[in-house]
Amino acid sequence: MSSSTRVLVLGGGFGGLNTALYASRDKTLDVTLISKNKHHVYTPGLKYFLRTPRIDKYRFDIPKLVKNTDIEFINDIVLDVDYNKKTVSIESGELGYDKLVLALGGEVNSYGLDITDIDKFYSWRDALNLKEKAEKASECTLIGGGYVGVELACELSLAGLDVTIVDSNDLPMSGVSKTTGQKTLKYLNKNKISFYGGNRVKKIEDGSFLLEDRREIHSELIVWAGGMQASRTVQRIFGVDEKGVHADRYLKTKYSDIYAIGDCMNRSFNTGFNAYSQSKALANNLNPNKKDIPMDEISSLMVQLGKKGMMIKGDRTLVSRIFNWYKQLEYYYYRVGVKWNSSFQ
Repeated sequence: MSSSTRVLVLGGGFGGLNTALYASRDKTLDVTLISKNKHHVYTPGLKYFLRTPRIDKYRFDIPKLVKNTDIEFINDIVLDVDYNKKTVSIESGELGYDKLVLALGGEVNSYGLDITDIDKFYSWRDALNLKEKAEKASECTLIGGGYVGVELACELSLAGLDVTIVDSNDLPMSGVSKTTGQKTLKYLNKNKISFYGGNRVKKIEDGSFLLEDRREIHSELIVWAGGMQASRTVQRIFGVDEKGVHADRYLKTKYSDIYAIGDCMNRSFNTGFNAYSQSKALANNLNPNKKDIPMDEISSLMVQLGKKGMMIKGDRTLVSRIFNWYKQLEYYYYRVGVKWNSSFQ
């Protein structure tokens, strides 16, 4: 369709996949989705691997999802973007675009440490490996007390492990607010999860790690939960830092006809659901004949704390079983939404 607007979506995560699905409903857009993975993973569900044997329900086959749409799916790796020529280089060749969506997500941030030989918890494979080891372990130490580390600590504790969190900050969830950190610490203490804050990890070796105060901590199972950074590919191509490319409320970057969404974008909470909620507005804004609409900016954050959940909104932090149920219902809401968008053509 020569009159169509050529849209390239780079990345098959929450932002990329759902932007492509929404955009494919607009017959003036010719949508191509490029992802290095053939599966889309519901990453908030990875922690449930420790609860249920039905783990495959958290993984979606991208070729099957787009089979009944007009999306062209290319399973390949993005190498470069030439925003002057409006081309994208992938391992198998080069593609041109009229509109480009950066949705390459994030990667583990090691903060300069060698974390090659310890477990992580950011991908499908990570979760499978950790599940196998956790079932044989009696105790575990998590390096990192952000929301990923806190959620995982609570799940491991529910599974019967003695859990310790080590973080360079004085409180867990310190990136949100002091109030949130204090409430999180209180919950961890109540549930017999140890937290050692204010001590940076300097070196990690097999079965142990060295702290800034020169103490050496030994642990049966060490898991890195130190946080994420924007895709290194995005950092390299666009010369940005680990927070990613800046985008405005319409998800536009400073580069002509290039948009950004999800973890590679420097705006709002970097969660899967935030990217999902932004994708509908982005799909609309890709049509040059439609009026731009601002993205939905979710100002709250839901964190699963084992049998309870925590809602963070501004200066308010609430802990309740209700938020635990809400977090679990999010998956079914998301699954229905993805299936509907892949069939509503």
